[in-house]
Amino acid sequence: DVRWTLSHDDINFPTVAPPQLVNHFPNSGVELGAKVGLHRNVKGLTWLDGVDVRGFYPRMYTLAEPGDMQDFVDDFIFVAAHSEITRRSRGDPVTCAEARGDEAASRRILEHAATVCHRFLDNRLKADTFEHESQGVLDIDDYFLVRPDMVAKYKQEARERRKGGGQWNELSEADVDSRVKECMQRLQDEHKQLRMDGTRNVWIVKPGYGSRGRGIKCFDDMQEIISYATGRKKAAIVQKYVEDCMTLSGRKFDIRCWVLVTNWNPLTVWTYEPYMRICTSEHSLEAETLANQYAHLCNRCVQ
Repeated sequence: DVRWTLSHDDINFPTVAPPQLVNHFPNSGVELGAKVGLHRNVKGLTWLDGVDVRGFYPRMYTLAEPGDMQDFVDDFIFVAAHSEITRRSRGDPVTCAEARGDEAASRRILEHAATVCHRFLDNRLKADTFEHESQGVLDIDDYFLVRPDMVAKYKQEARERRKGGGQWNELSEADVDSRVKECMQRLQDEHKQLRMDGTRNVWIVKPGYGSRGRGIKCFDDMQEIISYATGRKKAAIVQKYVEDCMTLSGRKFDIRCWVLVTNWNPLTVWTYEPYMRICTSEHSLEAETLANQYAHLCNRCVQ
């Protein structure tokens, strides 16, 4: 006895007998079809099945939840910090243009970037081993020490800010490179999404219950992300943008695949003839291109 329906609501789940098959799971629309529900359930895999979702799922936060808000702020600052370590490792200057010609200023940025990376990773390790809850290890002053060029943009010139750094200015160039290398090695060992993160700190904001690309925007500014995500009537999620995404002829694409799930545990999935969707504009992470939906959203309704 098989019943196939287009709508989840057409099935009266309490009356479905064990031999009968239906093409929906109870509450699948809210729990899997909506981005907020998907986020909640993917996070739950860590506790239910011991799965490290960081190995396959870009980090996501629901900013309507206070805990997620603080975790996002920590993560945004962490990405800003490890971006500086990555840039130094490949021979690029710091992001802050004003500090590029000032060796002392550049070293202060790198010193605090390394400090932030170690503090963030230490805290995550303790949280993963249940030593304590991971909450609020970084703050806005940490961000300004890594990105001093953002102080004016955030209109924080008059506020007394925490100072830091200076010890690396006493080190030789070889010692600085050694500490950067040590930090980079730890990032590669402990942060599985390091390559995916890139160095632009771009995040994508999506309506928690939307579809067809509506309301989706990309940002590289923490204030703008929080303002847009929390200013909506319904919950929005914030997810780390995959900066090193695979492209086809320089354009972003995705593969849509129809699936039939016949068992949840063990997971059994049947697939049927996937197809590809490709953006019409070339992929770019430059600030002026982040608003270009034709470069970042592959949805058929957008292109």
